[in-house]
Amino acid sequence: NIYSLADVLLIHLKSDPAFRMSIPGKTYPYMACGKPVLAAINGVTAEIIETNSAGISCPPDNPEAMAQIVLQFLAMSSNERSRMGEAARRAAVATYGRDVVIDKHEKVLAAAAGRTSSQ
Repeated sequence: NIYSLADVLLIHLKSDPAFRMSIPGKTYPYMACGKPVLAAINGVTAEIIETNSAGISCPPDNPEAMAQIVLQFLAMSSNERSRMGEAARRAAVATYGRDVVIDKHEKVLAAAAGRTSSQ
């Protein structure tokens, strides 16, 4: 309910090599609630946001870049932000939803055990 009050949700981690491969726990819930994401983060999380048209990313330790993105979001119509949020939600459900992820894990574990998931 709280997320629904926001126009845009922020993911921010400082620039650190360890965080390039890390996906903050809030990433998928933010996407699933159907709000666009401002991702001030490097690496895989920024790629997820950009690839899925779920928001806009910028380098984490660059306040000027973040300010520019805030202005971009401010200049967008509510329909544009809604379309971005809908894309985020579709990606969250279709690619990162519980059933999808469990199915992928089952297939990996079955393959590691030397059998197919239909056995």
